[in-house]
Amino acid sequence: MRKRIPINNLLLGMYIDGMDAEWFNTPFLVHKFALKDRSQIDKLIKTGITHVFIDTEKGRDILSASDARASGRMESVERRIPVPDKAAQDAVETASVDKAATQPREQTDGLPYTSREVINYYEFIDNFTQIDRETLVKGAEIDFSLYLKQALKIDRIAEYAGKSVELTPDILNVKGEFMINRDDNRKYKGYLKELVRTCGRGFDKAALTVRNMVIKENSKLLMQELFDDPRSGKAIQECKGSVEDIIGSIQDNRHLLSEMLTINKYDHYTYTHSVNVSVLSLGMAIELGIKDIAELRVLGMGGMLHDIGKSKIPASILNKPGRLTDEEFAVIKQHVVLGKRLLADNVEIPQSVLGPLMQHHERLTGKGYPFGLSDGQISVIGRIVAIADTYDALTTARPYKDAMKPFEALKILRDQIADYDGEIFQKFVMMLGGLM
Repeated sequence: MRKRIPINNLLLGMYIDGMDAEWFNTPFLVHKFALKDRSQIDKLIKTGITHVFIDTEKGRDILSASDARASGRMESVERRIPVPDKAAQDAVETASVDKAATQPREQTDGLPYTSREVINYYEFIDNFTQIDRETLVKGAEIDFSLYLKQALKIDRIAEYAGKSVELTPDILNVKGEFMINRDDNRKYKGYLKELVRTCGRGFDKAALTVRNMVIKENSKLLMQELFDDPRSGKAIQECKGSVEDIIGSIQDNRHLLSEMLTINKYDHYTYTHSVNVSVLSLGMAIELGIKDIAELRVLGMGGMLHDIGKSKIPASILNKPGRLTDEEFAVIKQHVVLGKRLLADNVEIPQSVLGPLMQHHERLTGKGYPFGLSDGQISVIGRIVAIADTYDALTTARPYKDAMKPFEALKILRDQIADYDGEIFQKFVMMLGGLM
């Protein structure tokens, strides 16, 4: 498998399969070769190249933190952990707080991470998928390796080496976020399917909880695929099916809405945020008495796809740990229009779905973007998604800031209520009150 990795993650035994540079700008006659000597790595680093491609079938893959330490690397994995295209972004767009107040800090308060460590971390974590620990059942067997993320560190805690791994209490009771390698997403889907077969049948609360969790997890995996290929007709069709499942589950079992949310969020993953925004938006709509299935479908799809334009924003800006310049912030804001362009010609998507996508950063006071719409110009579904998007962003941690507690996030929304719809906000508070 060909992977793009940061230059600082090179290991002896890897097979170079290309570089982010023209061949005549490097000291190498060829750009495909095995790394057999440390001097080769040093020479690559001196070129100023930031990323290279490796072939994991011809050489070593990126190691977990524990394996890297054992291999004698000079830097610890914690100091060079590799960024999906998606982390610092929500910190610069939360609520309608001014830009400076929402920017990530260059020097993290109380956190021992430099900007470079944060950037490297996000590049590394792009190779993994966060999964809900509640889906991992004691005694079940998995055919994929399991990783644990704590702060900026990722360690493999259960290795699949051709033999099924039993999920024991020693594995499941460890604190942190469970991760899998993205290459194992399909295997995880198979595990979820088996989980429904064994634990999700019937109509008791336990079975309904399992089915809701599986709907959420499958939706997350789907959104991860969509951010990789936003124009995929197949993924869009599957997205429609996910929204239908979410709507049906909320309508039938509103008191189990929390099973569809990733509530304890140690870090920001755009695919998880997208599902949360869709679920929160649909919950609010049903709380408001909206019953029209077509309108709920539009809202659910709009919530799921509201940030799809970020797939086209440069990673260097989305993941910048330091303060964004005015020019960089202007680029960030383009994700709304870029999202519309990506989806506008897709025959699988009703044009009405673009409404919540285009309006989730508009504010009733006219201070939002991209068009500075105000009050009566913003639709009900646009107002709903705006609240869901802001709340979920505020209650999600980043390496450079802690997640806010629900009441802290709600206080910010309340303090800025002129930007939002007061009636919808009250219903939102009531809905969350039933989940806590």
